Amino acid sequence: LSETTEQASGHARVLIEPCDLADRDAVERAGARCLAHGVPDVLVNNAGVIERASIEETSPERWDRQLAINLRAPFQLTRALLPAMRARKSGRIVNVGSISATVGSPRAAAYAAAKWALVGFTKSLAAELADILGLTILCADRMGVDLQGAIRDKWLHFLDEPAKLRPGGRTVVSNRNTVSKRKPQRGARR
Repeated sequence: LSETTEQASGHARVLIEPCDLADRDAVERAGARCLAHGVPDVLVNNAGVIERASIEETSPERWDRQLAINLRAPFQLTRALLPAMRARKSGRIVNVGSISATVGSPRAAAYAAAKWALVGFTKSLAAELADILGLTILCADRMGVDLQGAIRDKWLHFLDEPAKLRPGGRTVVSNRNTVSKRKPQRGARR
């Protein structure tokens, strides 16, 4: 966290709020602490955990922990910060996904389920908020992808250029391609 804080320090005020994302109450408190610092320009839901196990080896507790960290925590933080962003009519939410959101892999059912659901959550939220906020999902398609670098290079510039935080359609981004989901222009092919 200290390295990420240092890298982001050249931008506007950056708050990194550590907490146990498996603990529902801790996540709620973290959201409240963030709002105590003002309305955020960008929320980056970047935490993730994978606990590899076969279905038979995956206990309900292991399943719940992975869904709590990989899916429920981004939902909770978004839900906590969204009213302030909506009131201001600007902001950006970046949810970090995984290639596991597009393909299955052995011994990773809980992780894959959470990341598939995170993509669905992001797309639904983008449809709901298309005229208010920008929503992004970053999906790594190979191990070793520098997601922190991608977040820093692609999204922290919004802190330097507040005008870019204004709504402008919905975007889903991966490190392979970018697909814009803007309203089609009249006569445009889908």
